[in-house]
Amino acid sequence: MDGVLTRIRTAVLQRRLRVSEFFRDYDKLRSGTITPGQFKRAITVNIPVQLSQEEIDSLVAQYSVAPDKFHYSAFVRDVDCVFTEANLERAPTKSLKPVDSLIAPNRVTGLLDVEDPQLQNVIAKVTRYCNVCGVDAKSLFCSFDRHNSGTISELQLRRVLPADLKISEDEVDILITALHRDSGGVDYMALVDAVRESEGHGMTTSSGSLEPLRPKSSVTEEQTDVIDLLRRSFHTCRIRPVVFFQDYDKLHKGRITENQFVRGLTLAFDHPGLRGRVRLTPVQVQQIVEIYRSDEGTVDYKQFSRDTGGAFVVPIEGGGADVELETAPNMMPPVVSRSDVVINDANMLTPDQEDKVAALLSNLKNQVVTRRIDMYCIFRDFDTGYGYTAGVTPAQFSRALRIATLEIDEPSVALLARKFVNAKGHVNYLRILGLIDPFSKFQETNQQYYGKEVVENENTSQLYDPSNVAPSGDLAAALDDVKLYIVQRRLRSIDYFRDFDGLRSGFITVPKFRAGLNALVPTLSAAATEEIVRAYDRGESRGEKRMAWTEFCADLDEVFTFKNLELKPTVTVPRLVDTTVDLMDRTSAITLHDVEAPTLAANVTEIIARISRAPYFDFEPKLRDFDTHNKRRVTATQFEQCLDYGRVSLTSAERDSLIEYFSDDRGVNYKTFLDRLSPSTSTSTVGNIGGIFGGLTTKPTLGEQDARPDVRNLLLKVQCRAITDGRRVIDFFKGFDRLNSGRVTYSVFERGLNLAAVGLNATEISVLAEAYTCSPGHCNYATFSADVEAACAPPALECDPLGDTGTFTPLTQIELTALERKERGDNKTLEEAMDYVSNFCRLRRLEILPAFHDFDTTNNGSISRNHFARVLDKLGVQLPAGMLNAIVLKYEVQIGGQKDVHYRNFAADVGQRAHALYAISTGAL
Repeated sequence: MDGVLTRIRTAVLQRRLRVSEFFRDYDKLRSGTITPGQFKRAITVNIPVQLSQEEIDSLVAQYSVAPDKFHYSAFVRDVDCVFTEANLERAPTKSLKPVDSLIAPNRVTGLLDVEDPQLQNVIAKVTRYCNVCGVDAKSLFCSFDRHNSGTISELQLRRVLPADLKISEDEVDILITALHRDSGGVDYMALVDAVRESEGHGMTTSSGSLEPLRPKSSVTEEQTDVIDLLRRSFHTCRIRPVVFFQDYDKLHKGRITENQFVRGLTLAFDHPGLRGRVRLTPVQVQQIVEIYRSDEGTVDYKQFSRDTGGAFVVPIEGGGADVELETAPNMMPPVVSRSDVVINDANMLTPDQEDKVAALLSNLKNQVVTRRIDMYCIFRDFDTGYGYTAGVTPAQFSRALRIATLEIDEPSVALLARKFVNAKGHVNYLRILGLIDPFSKFQETNQQYYGKEVVENENTSQLYDPSNVAPSGDLAAALDDVKLYIVQRRLRSIDYFRDFDGLRSGFITVPKFRAGLNALVPTLSAAATEEIVRAYDRGESRGEKRMAWTEFCADLDEVFTFKNLELKPTVTVPRLVDTTVDLMDRTSAITLHDVEAPTLAANVTEIIARISRAPYFDFEPKLRDFDTHNKRRVTATQFEQCLDYGRVSLTSAERDSLIEYFSDDRGVNYKTFLDRLSPSTSTSTVGNIGGIFGGLTTKPTLGEQDARPDVRNLLLKVQCRAITDGRRVIDFFKGFDRLNSGRVTYSVFERGLNLAAVGLNATEISVLAEAYTCSPGHCNYATFSADVEAACAPPALECDPLGDTGTFTPLTQIELTALERKERGDNKTLEEAMDYVSNFCRLRRLEILPAFHDFDTTNNGSISRNHFARVLDKLGVQLPAGMLNAIVLKYEVQIGGQKDVHYRNFAADVGQRAHALYAISTGAL
């Protein structure tokens, strides 16, 4: 009986119920008693506890005072004791029973202590799942626990367990039995506590030391050097490597594919602070991949990020941050010592100079302490590096000491600068502050880490001399770095060296050349700088080395154009976009192997041939829409989507072959695909009038008047007149275009054509103006002039001097008249066809628009030619082939790569003609 009351008290306490309210309506006389049937009905409906019939009968037997009377007041008093007791004002010293002794136990504890192998196996599976997916166990269950009671139902527990756990039904039953509460429900918080206790967050809370998540015994010394190089580089530039990989990990599993890892590493090396500092060979990239490759074949990027990005929170010697601090916010990571990661930028001087430096530092320390000068803020204003780590130049160092009004002469300042200069010519002012300011946090004994740029040579034992820096040994790579920098920013290299050459001799000294090169490309490495200096050194003159800066600038300007092209008319100048892409490929921090197997090349050749034989589809606009940054690369998914747009029937294996063949480390090179699909050829105009109009894509809009002349015939007429009279049409428009924008207003366009005397009337000029409209109220006369001059030579002939220009023979007036007569004949056929269809619909009172809707599944107002002819035949409109072709050409539109017929405009024109014919027949007009 106590167990039944305990369960009822627990439910009442959780939901804060007033039990007396459930029985009071049955007790009209307020006697405190009701019938047993009323009690059973009230407790079954209102008390949220499942009681068996035997338990209810036992309650009735205990609280019955007569066969038909149940003393519910006593029952309510025994249940409400979980809140308080009655008449406490009469016994103020009475002690109440603890609530825990009156209700069922609230939690299931000691789940890990249960000696059940199957239960422990289930807990281990849940723990492993949470570690791999990086989720908290509580997040799996809390969505079903709306009242935050720590319990859910058995059915909800079965639903919430992920299928990846691979737990059998028997194991689920064992887990439910272990988590079952006496008060009802499943205590999922007991499982959550067990999982958290078993995984331990990867640390020991007593000492705060870190436990490595994976052994590093198999890592070779060469691989360790690569990891150390990345760690120092990421730390120097303040880069968190994890941000370059987590976008690929949609499920937050901590693992990505090898290609995704390599692309993320490429993005990290493209960071402005790291660009040009680190270059990895394909062998080194593969070494990194093998270090962090998991058993499933994926790459553990989180472990890589902990190892390389852990210099911010743990010592480098500890292997990086082997724990995610966001999952352990109360953990105290060990503090990194200054001496662990910061080099000692102190050069070795002569004994006399060392004694003088010691005396100078002692004098400066006395002044700083006596006058209480904060030197750090003064030096920091000159430090432009990431995290104030670049140091200051000797001139800035001298200026900072003058600003602080310290008593020191210029020779002493120069001696201090020589003592603490680093390999890049910057003075390590942080090291000096640690020696002269005892109140700063830059002392060697401080366990305070501060930002300091780490260079590879950590044991500097001699004065800095640029000649001691080893050249990179690859002049082409150094020049490619400079060319890519200037072509991306459109810089003129000559402007950075011209001021140093006052006599315009073409030669300057080495220091001036280094200064100009540093101003031109600030991110260029010291090794690449020395390689360029060595390559353009032209010997000594009057005791100084001479640098051929004009020759250097000429080599750089080849990315834009070539010199003396008038002497080399057969040279082809590559496009600037292609040059930029090629430089980006050659200067990429990671270069992958690109070995084309013969079988793959043969398969791709066959696939390209099949695509070219299919109905024509222009892939370039679709691919360019995906290439927002004009890098000539798209993703594999975007490339497949464009193939679907073109309705190319390829198998999955053939698509994979195309993607593999045209892919590199930055995506699918669609420019190469387009070149293979349709190689560029020079335009010839010999006997081919259509070739002249290759650049003209403007077509008459739907619904134009049938008598309007054709644009192609008008353009041919202008070409013939311009060639016959020997005049350039563009000369009649340039005078009106003051800003050289390539466009003029409609009125100016008409005026220019009238001045050119090409023999066009007002209607023909308005048709041309509409065809070459570029914006409201303006015409693109540059495009019009180029189309006219295409009859003499193909466009961009300066880029292809060997191209076939062909010969264009102007048509005579008789031939032009014949073309106009043919155009009028086509218009006459169209007029007869439209009149026939309109009269047919008028006589039968026929509405033709609904008949086309059944074939327009996308509701875009157009259907195919076959469907159009089929609808007309179904309506009973029998048209000859010539009339049908004239209507189709009139209302032809381009929809998604194929030519359809715009039936809505056709139906509207037929309706208008039918009304006009009806008005004529009835005499309404």
